[in-house]
Amino acid sequence: MPVFYQGDWPVGIASRIDERTTAANGTSTCAAKNLTGATVYLLLRKPGGTVVEFEAEITSASRGEVRYVTSSADDLDETGPYTYQWRVEPATGQAIHTSTGSFTVEAPLVATA
Repeated sequence: MPVFYQGDWPVGIASRIDERTTAANGTSTCAAKNLTGATVYLLLRKPGGTVVEFEAEITSASRGEVRYVTSSADDLDETGPYTYQWRVEPATGQAIHTSTGSFTVEAPLVATA
């Protein structure tokens, strides 16, 4: 599990969003979801339970690649485990949510005199 440090920024979180399809014969395949025309959000659950939402950047629509780069030290302001999930809102159709991922934020070491 990745570890970041409280107050550090910018920190990038990136993923490839996949889509699973099942054929009539029961076989399933997984491929990158095409994000052309979509809007993607990062949902972030902080250790205290608060969920915040940020609009993400689509770095490659055809390959389903997205990222969010923290915009301030307040984005990762609590220590402990964070859970994240992407929400994809296509140009038409139903919004989808990905499976969740996680990372930890720790307090940085501080030298004492």
